[in-house]
Amino acid sequence: MADAERSAQASAKVFAVYFCAEDKAAYAGEGAAVQAQYKKEHPNKDMELTAFDRGAVPMELMKAGIQIYAKVVNTSANAGIFKKYSAAPNSLFLIAPNGEKLNSWSGGMLNEMDLKKYFSIEFKSAFEAWNKRQKTGTQQASSAK
Repeated sequence: MADAERSAQASAKVFAVYFCAEDKAAYAGEGAAVQAQYKKEHPNKDMELTAFDRGAVPMELMKAGIQIYAKVVNTSANAGIFKKYSAAPNSLFLIAPNGEKLNSWSGGMLNEMDLKKYFSIEFKSAFEAWNKRQKTGTQQASSAK
């Protein structure tokens, strides 16, 4: 997560964070080869695919220009990050370069159709509005000096 935050700040880009349940951490968002290996090593265990494992979600993120990703696993070591964002396992968050949450989806709301609609229609204007707020705040701070 820290690497994603630094990259986002350096590039002034939005990044995506998948808050992941511990039982899905080994394969969530890791691609087909890792998933196949997981199935081979755990033949009797169901492997529930996550939003990052379905083609439409990564495709929409790429189309929106989101190239920085982080996966945060629900462990005691990551409890502070989950608390900071009021996140739950199986949640997708879009985070602005300054760490501000732009949008989030969790549980049943984390479906391909809703995400596709958001990224194809709403994301660009939401990020532009965030950028405008940042510039307005910077200008106000500069003129106050």
